[in-house]
Amino acid sequence: MAQIIDNYFVPLLRTQKEVGVAGGGAMLLSASLHRRWYAPGDVVRSEVCLHGFSNPLDSVSNGVAMHFGRMDNYFADIDVDAPTVVRVKSLVAQVVGACIVDSRRIQYGLGGDRAMDERCRIVIEETLSKDHNVYGLFCSDEFSLVSNLPLRERESRGLVVNFALPQYLPSSFRGQCIRFYYALYLHGFYCGPRNSNAPVKLRIPIQVFSAQAIVTPLLLPVSFPLERFDFQEKVSFLQSAPSSALTGPLQSQLVPSEVEDFHAYVLSKKALNTQASQLSKQRTPLQFPLSLDGELALTVVVASTTVMIGESLNGIFVVQGNRNSQPVKILGSLEFLECCSAKHVRKGIFCHQLPGWRKELVVAQTRVMEEFDWVVLDRATVPFSVPLTNPNTYASMHTDVVTLCWQLRLRFLWCRSSELRQCRASCREELKVEKEEPELVVPLIVVPPSQSEQHPCRGATLQVLC
Repeated sequence: MAQIIDNYFVPLLRTQKEVGVAGGGAMLLSASLHRRWYAPGDVVRSEVCLHGFSNPLDSVSNGVAMHFGRMDNYFADIDVDAPTVVRVKSLVAQVVGACIVDSRRIQYGLGGDRAMDERCRIVIEETLSKDHNVYGLFCSDEFSLVSNLPLRERESRGLVVNFALPQYLPSSFRGQCIRFYYALYLHGFYCGPRNSNAPVKLRIPIQVFSAQAIVTPLLLPVSFPLERFDFQEKVSFLQSAPSSALTGPLQSQLVPSEVEDFHAYVLSKKALNTQASQLSKQRTPLQFPLSLDGELALTVVVASTTVMIGESLNGIFVVQGNRNSQPVKILGSLEFLECCSAKHVRKGIFCHQLPGWRKELVVAQTRVMEEFDWVVLDRATVPFSVPLTNPNTYASMHTDVVTLCWQLRLRFLWCRSSELRQCRASCREELKVEKEEPELVVPLIVVPPSQSEQHPCRGATLQVLC
């Protein structure tokens, strides 16, 4: 059992009965990715640490948390005469990608190797019901990290795992109807001096943003399941003494010459990420007029309908001189839509059509991400900003089964000009607005976040106490 508090992983110590024989050894397995997210075709680097420590007779009882922090000091002095507290019999890894379908909502499947589907199902982090069908997008063969490795008290052994992701992947997504999940799965066996073999496993989710899925719809049955893909796995222990390669800043991507004989793909993702970045930086102002009683009353001007995750949608409300009607207030909601192809939706599942797509797409779920309000009464212009700064935001995506859309819904509260004059003349505090509330929906394209080439943001560290 474990928990994450303020981005720190706090494992819960088990009782002596749970760990094994009192006074035996224990191990902490931790792993992290060198970047927060990846694009299809990227080279992934994961740092794995194995830390051994003794389990004293007066170990704390179950439910008492112990904060380990980072224990990947591979250069600490270790007593060479210290006894072995833990022996890692084997630790292997797999790279997996899976598509999880809720068969209660949609009817969709990928033909292929059922054995791959079963292997991927084992790796999925949450317990799935019998109604969830798991289809393997890809699954690497098991490759060994360590074998018969002894760990003394306070000893840490670190290693680096490098592998390549396939091209043309859908973005990571967890929705009502379908999910796309990627992970590095570590599992094996360890034992203490007086303990029998015990299993250990750790899943490291890989966040994927697909820029090409924004530009061109991905046809999953054409590309998946992916068989005989060369992940080009490479495992190496960290050096026993610091080097510039280890103490220097992490790189956002690995060059073959810098990773010994590791041969990376010529990554076309660079062009795709550049294209997504250019889309987000376009500054072609778009205007959306609003008419009240047949006369222009307000214009919504946005800098661009393409927004990068981590930035904001910026615009301005321009109030026009309408003689009969006066805009008072604007209510806004940022909405995320999970849409499915209508032909895949099960009968009896209520979905409404997505405007502008005829009967091709239906909306399976709408999430209101944030709500806003702006007062425009007695103001000629009102600037506004809608932030998309949450790093866990999903990007727009098009596939043959699911489409992810964003939109800004605006509702306009207004009153008659005569009502406004009467209210001011009588010094009333309440202004009667009309029951009719016109709406304007601004479609948005949300593209993956930027990632610094010099200082990439490191992924979270996951740990399991054995």
